[in-house]
Amino acid sequence: MRLHHLPVLFTLMLAACSSMEIPYVTQPLETQLAPKVEIARIADVRVELVQGPALPMAKLLSNSVAAGLKDHGAISTLNPNEVSRFILNGRAEANWDDRRVPFVMLIFWTLTDLSGKKVGEYTQGVRGARWKWEYGDPRIIRAVGNGAAKPLVAMIIEEENESLPVLLLGTGILVEPIIGAPGDGNIALRKSIMVALRNVDVSITEDRRQASVTLSGQVGVQPMGNGFDKVLIVWRILTMDGFEVGRATQENTVPAGQLQGRWGSDADKIADAAVIGIERILGSSPDRRSPSIIDPGGEPPPTPDLDRIPGRAPPPPE
Repeated sequence: MRLHHLPVLFTLMLAACSSMEIPYVTQPLETQLAPKVEIARIADVRVELVQGPALPMAKLLSNSVAAGLKDHGAISTLNPNEVSRFILNGRAEANWDDRRVPFVMLIFWTLTDLSGKKVGEYTQGVRGARWKWEYGDPRIIRAVGNGAAKPLVAMIIEEENESLPVLLLGTGILVEPIIGAPGDGNIALRKSIMVALRNVDVSITEDRRQASVTLSGQVGVQPMGNGFDKVLIVWRILTMDGFEVGRATQENTVPAGQLQGRWGSDADKIADAAVIGIERILGSSPDRRSPSIIDPGGEPPPTPDLDRIPGRAPPPPE
């Protein structure tokens, strides 16, 4: 028996910092049917490689500081491709000759937010014999991590509790050209998503120099047979440095060839549904979550299971 009215599948999924390419995109549905979403977690501090020492020593120091930050309650990452609320840079300078200062090494720490604004600075003196530093004595390495973590975490706590997405958004979001849509979908979707974003008070800019993040959309259509096509739309939020902050994916089925011409109101419905997820990535949604940790190994969190939306679907194969 052929069934012509089964639930349509619409899934809005968010995942951060994933480089996996997704082949195709979404279809229209009513705005009020947008599902709940989960937002990927983000690290508090990204520790950059300490400058000055030889590479092995620099790695040991950076790892020690990251561990110390974690012990003091701040979620840290060493992965240079991770997005975090704050970025920590360190520069080590030898103090071999000045005996007035009881330190073998001075490390100058600088904490900045994602926009590049300086949050604070801390100069750390490292005690011990020169040869112990040069050979990477474990006790010196641990002392650096423990000694730096406490004042650095205090800077983070004192900083205004502004969410990462607000820092990301800055003066506006740049909407890139949509790609992959049949018919006039590329143009129609871009216009509709810009209108939908403005309707929820997200600032749009056409000047790449002023943008803090970009929004890109990729559309794909896959024939399913039985007179239906599968469409998938992937919206991605990236920083200007290319870090993927999050993505919203819409999936649906439509009658074959429906999107080959003018998209019309279909583009508006898609954009209205997609913007629910996009604004949560940007942090403009009232129920946004505060960013926290991502996996220390640098892997993005797993894609959550989300609610499905009732509607129509193609008949099953005979």
